[in-house]
Amino acid sequence: MTIRTRRTSATAHPSRPRGRGTFAALAAATVLAVPVGAVALAGPASAVTATCQDATGQIRTATKVGTNASDYFSATSPNPAFRLVSGDVVAALGGDDVVDLTGLSGLLICFGDGNDRAVNGSSASGGFDARGEAGDDTFWTTPWQDRIFGGTQVSGDTVYDPAVGDADQCKNVETAVNCESVI
Repeated sequence: MTIRTRRTSATAHPSRPRGRGTFAALAAATVLAVPVGAVALAGPASAVTATCQDATGQIRTATKVGTNASDYFSATSPNPAFRLVSGDVVAALGGDDVVDLTGLSGLLICFGDGNDRAVNGSSASGGFDARGEAGDDTFWTTPWQDRIFGGTQVSGDTVYDPAVGDADQCKNVETAVNCESVI
């Protein structure tokens, strides 16, 4: 008497050929094991690399990158992708973006297209550099030296400098109120 045996996978179903279904079951388990919330928490900046040129011409890598929608950056943002610390390099991209300067210093801000605003400069803890692009951008400067470059298209950029004598530099802006050096 001869006994024949057939090897089968422990997970194989008797109605399926051996090996089929095992890969599909593992793939489904892997997909289901990824928490859905992890994707949403990553934020828009997780896969984008951007650069920003400072006032001296140096190209710096952005530490915070916005979206092409209207974004709000601040030190207290609930979204880590838009939460700033002093010294951050912000590439805001498109949209009507806002950067709240409260409690911050040493920011380099590169706005993209849109009517962007740097606000609460009087509540900042130090100066900042900013570059606007297409759009009517508004910059509320700090009591320290700020360097503002309105962009290549002068079309309504405005700088408000409440602190007289702080050596702000403004270039390619249409209106500069109390800016000490308009280039």
